[in-house]
Amino acid sequence: MKAEELPQALTWIAAMARPPAPEAEVRPLRASTRARASYVTPSRAARVRGWGDGRLVRGLQFGLVGLAGLAVNQAILAGLVSLANWNYLLAAVISSQGSTVTTFIINELWVFRQAALDPGARALPVRFLVFDALNTSSLALRLPLLFGLTSGLGINYLVSNFIAVIVFLLLRFVVADGWIWKRPARSHSTV
Repeated sequence: MKAEELPQALTWIAAMARPPAPEAEVRPLRASTRARASYVTPSRAARVRGWGDGRLVRGLQFGLVGLAGLAVNQAILAGLVSLANWNYLLAAVISSQGSTVTTFIINELWVFRQAALDPGARALPVRFLVFDALNTSSLALRLPLLFGLTSGLGINYLVSNFIAVIVFLLLRFVVADGWIWKRPARSHSTV
């Protein structure tokens, strides 16, 4: 990417992060005769597909944050192994904690900002502790995979780490979106 293309890329990313269009906007669901055409609002169409309330956008944002966290993780891992001569498994534990802090902060400020601002949301320290516990507990599965790929198959530890982190990215999003930053259910009382 050239330097002059960066503002366009950032504009595109910002556009992807915008909330869904308001309910008043109506778009045809399929092209057919007027009598048979179904009209649906964008947010209703998203809910029908199971990704309502901006979940698809949050998923994409979470993936981008995950890539940033992966870069932090890989940099710390490479530094500890190459420069400090640490064992790659111990370095993976430390690099995981470094990327956990980084990704939590970005997720808090960008991906789940609205959920974090909700008055009924979990307290910030609780969200961090649960997020850290999720990432730390995933090490119980990631470390054996990292060991098997690196020591068992002879794959470079950085490539093995990349594979291990990516394998668990979707699982972490499901837990983060559905539990850590879950918005409290609103009661719909009828009067």
